[in-house]
Amino acid sequence: MKKLNGEIKKDGTIMFKNKCLLNCNSGVMDLLNKFGSEKLDLYVKNDTSDIFKHVNVVHSDGELVRFNDGDSDIVVPIKNIVGLYSTKLSSMEKLLEEDNYKISCPLEKTMREYFSSLKGKAIEICTKGEESFKHLKNKTVTNVGKGFVIVDNNTMVTFYNILFVKELKKEQGTPEQKTDNKNVPKI
Repeated sequence: MKKLNGEIKKDGTIMFKNKCLLNCNSGVMDLLNKFGSEKLDLYVKNDTSDIFKHVNVVHSDGELVRFNDGDSDIVVPIKNIVGLYSTKLSSMEKLLEEDNYKISCPLEKTMREYFSSLKGKAIEICTKGEESFKHLKNKTVTNVGKGFVIVDNNTMVTFYNILFVKELKKEQGTPEQKTDNKNVPKI
């Protein structure tokens, strides 16, 4: 068996040097597997085509996810998924809260705490995505999962593909939204 940038343990699992990325991938994988035959729009790094609009999740195994667009299967490494759009995300709030897990990655912990402190507040997110998914403007943080944030109850963005977050001032967001510098993680 070939080593894949990690060491193979006795039980056959692979311990990678970059456990953070794998841990964040597992949350995205779990979320994708909850969609079943539900159609969603997928956003992938550097993709400007429309091939990922209205696709179904076929299978997700931790590193790769297989989608079907009706005509063919499309395989994408999970680390290249910037985010997705689906109205089904709003019904998954309870499922996300039930996902109790140990946070073993400093980035995961920091990002999760940061976005949790912004729930209900307006933000702008700049991602590694293209076109309409490059700058997500005037979005409200509605939930946080393992490796991702959900805005407006219908859009998921993966932590590893966020370039920056702009916290909108009260007049830029809705009247009840207010931000302060207490949410900024210490670097």
